Formats: sequence, C-alpha cells, structure tokens
Amino acid sequence: MTAVVSLLITSCKQDNVFGDIEPNTERVVVEFADASEARNVSMNYSNDVITLDIAQLRFMSRSYVKEGSTVKIIADPSIVDAYNDDNGTSYEHLSAGYFGFDSPETVLTPEERSKNVRIKIKPSDLGSDEYAIGLAISSVSSGEISTAANKIVIVLSVKNKYDGIYAVKGYAFLGTNTSAPYFFDADCSYEVYAITTGPNTIELDAQPLLTGNPPETTYGFGNVIPAFTFNPVTDAVTAVTPAGGSVSMNYPYGLPYSSRYDPATKSIYVKFGVNNNPAWYIIDTLTYCGPR
Repeated sequence: MTAVVSLLITSCKQDNVFGDIEPNTERVVVEFADASEARNVSMNYSNDVITLDIAQLRFMSRSYVKEGSTVKIIADPSIVDAYNDDNGTSYEHLSAGYFGFDSPETVLTPEERSKNVRIKIKPSDLGSDEYAIGLAISSVSSGEISTAANKIVIVLSVKNKYDGIYAVKGYAFLGTNTSAPYFFDADCSYEVYAITTGPNTIELDAQPLLTGNPPETTYGFGNVIPAFTFNPVTDAVTAVTPAGGSVSMNYPYGLPYSSRYDPATKSIYVKFGVNNNPAWYIIDTLTYCGPR
C-alpha cells in the first residue's frame, strides 16, 4: 500500500522584526539584555562628569510589539548583595550620590525595540576600586516585566591607558650577591595587575620575585609593591613610589635608563632602587597581556 502524505500549506505574513517567520508568542515582555551574569563596564579616568552606557533594555525578541512601552528602572542595593552571596564576590553598591540616571524613563517602541540605560558619573569619584550597581525594572506602561531578566548587576571600574594585566620579565639585584642577579620571567598566566590610581598613575598588585636563587622558577609576592607615575604626554616614568605596605623605592636609580611606557607595544620599561640600599635595584619589562 502506498502511503499518502497530505501537506497543509499556510501563508506567513511578513513582519519587519521576524521576517517570514511568525512569532511564537504575542506576549509583550520587557527585559534586560544579558541579565544572566554581571556586566563589566569600564571607563577612562576623568575628573569631569561623563555619560556612560551601562545596560540595555529591550522587548523580548519573540514579542510581537504593536505599541510602545515606557519603562522605569531603579537602583537596588539588595541585588548586589544577593549577587555577592551567590558568587562569593564582595562588590560594594555604588551610592546614589555618586551617579544619576540620564533619564528616569526609557521608551521602547515597535521601531526601537531596544535602548541603552545611561548614567552620569564622575570616574575620579570611584578611584581604583570596583563598585557595582544593581538595576531592576520597576514598571512598564504596557506589556509585562520579564520574570527571568528583570534585574542586572553592573560592575564599574576606572582605567587609564596603563591599566591591565601584564607579564613581567627582568632582573633583581637584592641582598649581598649583586654580581649574579636574580632573573625572573612571569608570563601572562601569572597575571600581574597594574591598577589605575589616577589619570596617569598605576600600582602593581606586587612585584614578582624569585623565591630562591636562579635557576629557581617559582615566584613569591612580598612587600615590594611599586607605583608608577607617567608623564601623560611623553609616557616617560616620572616617579616610582611605594604602595600599600611596600618597602621604600628610589627613583631615578644609578646610570640613566629609559623608563617609559611604549604605546605601540603596550610595554612598560622601568628601573628603580629598593629599600634605600644603594646596591639593591630592579629592572622590569612589563608586557601587556589584556584588560584587567
């Protein structure tokens, strides 16, 4: 017996969002894009108030939208607290006194289904610390608020052009054996952080040093924590100072050395003395690996 297959062919109406495919829901749902994880937003160091895009509001992609919706959002510290509890982080919620929404409402329309949430903020108020803002959709004039993507955590950080993760290679002349220096070569996997502390200053989380004599290949973080200041025009290193609980630094040290940042290779070359000892000094080449 020959099977007969009957095909029912229906026409699909054209839609400017879905093309020739009918949407599988007519529910109009408003949500945050990428709300499943925290969103990292960095900004350049500045003493001026800037406008910053921090998140995106949108109609859910499957929603068939016939009219606009006015969306209101609020900042809620409890969202950051919950995120910290769930992820083992310790972000501090940025107080409302340090930022403001560019607009209290966002209007989504069938023609503009998504729009950015923008804040006004002065980056220098944040310093070198990371803060977070918890956002929640509080109301919509039409449609409904997503139950799965109605909240988002925004992690804010301030960075200058020297900020980042670096590999560090160099020599350390420490102790009495200055004729045979300690050689160290920490690659990108070691993740030495250069952290913004001002418009043209950074500090290392610590200076990697060998824990024993060469050819020892393990590193130890100690109390040698340098901070570098650059000439913002020439990128020359103008100062090396101790940060945190570091021992003292001497700069410039000894014979002339071209301590500088090279913007073409994103590398830092620097020589500095340590602990006010005329025989102790370090020569570093820091090579940029990526953003912090």
